[in-house]
This record gives sequence, C-alpha cells and structure tokens, in this order.
Amino acid sequence: MVRRSPAAFRSSTPAAAPAAVAPVDHFIVPNLCKAPAIALLVLVGQLLVLVLLFAGGEISWMRLALLSLFVQWVALLSAGALCALRPLLGRLGLVAGALLAFALVLLVTLVVGVVADRLLAGAWLGAPVDALTLLRQLIIAGIIAALALRYFYV
Repeated sequence: MVRRSPAAFRSSTPAAAPAAVAPVDHFIVPNLCKAPAIALLVLVGQLLVLVLLFAGGEISWMRLALLSLFVQWVALLSAGALCALRPLLGRLGLVAGALLAFALVLLVTLVVGVVADRLLAGAWLGAPVDALTLLRQLIIAGIIAALALRYFYV
C-alpha cells in the first residue's frame, strides 16, 4: 500500500470551481412572494380589521365582512405588486425603494377604494365618489405602510 502525503493528495484533486455569487438584495421589505409571508400578512390584516371594527362604533357581521374583504384585497394586491417589483425596488436604494413601495401601497388602496365605492353605490358612472371615505382609507393605509416600512428597516 502506497501512502501519499496530504500535499500530494491536494495537488491531484481538481480545484473546486468558484461558487456563483448571487446578487445582493438590499430591499428592506421581506420577500412577499413566499407562502409564510403571505400567511402572516393575511393574519395581520385580519387583526387590523378587528381593530377597525371595534374602533368604528357599529359592530356587525356585515361590517366585519366588508372590512375584511377590503383589507385583504389591499394587502394581497399590495403584496403581489411588491413581489413583482422586488428586483426593481432592490436596485433603487433604500430611500427610493421605500418611497416607491409606500406609493405603491397607497395606489393599490386608492384603486381598491374606488372600486369598492362603486360596487357599494351600485353604479359605475354618475354617482359621486365618497372622497372623505377614500381619504380616510388612504390615511390608514399610509400609517400602516409607514409603520411596516420602519419596522422592516429596523
């Protein structure tokens, strides 16, 4: 049996190929393209619905259902948009990416709010949009989005 030295053994084995370096993702929002993040988002959204329900005065099953539907649509559509734009947001840098993510959540809230207002009014055209309700929705979404972005940053 021939014994080889460790140096001889190392020289006879092929060198390991350098590992491919993955691009660094500097975006502060967690990856909302994965099921655990979506499940947590739905849970937190539903907890927000309960806070809004108990803070709003009238407590009814219909109001719970409508609030749940609105908040879940906003949360899931915002998550889908952030998931789709994640590569772009990661390249923009911290401030620009966070501002774009914030604006995206407000835009989704505005669109869902207008659609919900039209559905509840029963008419797509002709009836005026309830601007005060839309403003309240945007303020609440802005506060929640700002708190979430700050939390993810810290």
